[in-house]
Amino acid sequence: MSRSLKDATGPHLVSPPSRTPAARGADHERLLADLEAFTQGEQAARDEQRGA
Repeated sequence: MSRSLKDATGPHLVSPPSRTPAARGADHERLLADLEAFTQGEQAARDEQRGA
């Protein structure tokens, strides 16, 4: 027996919780820091492979 996961009235769209500009800024800064750490780790791995 097949059962649909959709409600008979159709999909319900839920807005994401509103966030303050400060919270968005903090998320942006954390993302930049994570990307920088990733880039540094990637460069260190390349240097290690080359024997630097």
